[in-house]
Amino acid sequence: MSAGEPFAELCTTLRCGACGNYRRDSRVLPCSHRFCRQCLERSRDCFTCGRAHFERDQVQDPQYANILERFSVIVDQARVLGRLREHGAQGRAPTAEAQA
Repeated sequence: MSAGEPFAELCTTLRCGACGNYRRDSRVLPCSHRFCRQCLERSRDCFTCGRAHFERDQVQDPQYANILERFSVIVDQARVLGRLREHGAQGRAPTAEAQA
């Protein structure tokens, strides 16, 4: 596993499975899948497993905001140090460069 793989995996984990952006106002469904609140308003079915859900079933994801804030700091530091390579607007995650 290269040094960039865990970083890319974390980027993917923090993204909404419906819109592909980092989740905003993250919600957890009873099936344990997480999405943006705005995306969940578009469908009554989970985008990952297809299980039906209702708005009352959605639970705010309280730890997500803290994780995303810390992740943003790490990404900013990596950019400043020149250890982050951006992939552009193709929806792919940035990768961290391995330290020599």
